[in-house]
Amino acid sequence: LLVVDIEHFTRINDALSPEIGDQVLTEVAHRIERQAEEGDVAIRLGSDEFAVMLSGVSGAQAIDRAGELLAAFEVAIRVEDLSLNVDLNIGVVVYPEDGDAPETLLRRANLALSHARAGRERVCAYQHGWDEQHLRRLALSSAFREALQAEQITLAYQPKIPLADRANPGAEALV
Repeated sequence: LLVVDIEHFTRINDALSPEIGDQVLTEVAHRIERQAEEGDVAIRLGSDEFAVMLSGVSGAQAIDRAGELLAAFEVAIRVEDLSLNVDLNIGVVVYPEDGDAPETLLRRANLALSHARAGRERVCAYQHGWDEQHLRRLALSSAFREALQAEQITLAYQPKIPLADRANPGAEALV
């Protein structure tokens, strides 16, 4: 399963117009469809995200297919009088290695997509253990918010002074 999103799509929508954004989405969908092989299923998940279910491929083949999809977007999209370069990010999961339920595969593909965006990679395959890291971050964020509301967090400043010349002292904030 490939989950594909258009990088900075909101900029296109905001800067040019929702109508231009819709035309870009249509062209992206057509290019994704043209890359699909027999047995593949391509759908729009919503907003600027698409899913492509590949049929009968290994993990390495899925990565290769994602690369081929990226290559289809090396040529700019023509919309009205504009030539727009569209970059994609793609998260990849493989059934059954990365999960055996549709919800699990979609969640993990989205985690891989998030890693692709954060790491400035275009294609990223899901790595085992990311679920646990993601859940830990969510729990920590929730606990931090609760502690903040309960005024259980304090702030302290710690001086940082270079010992060699004591020039340019600074401080770091500790919570």
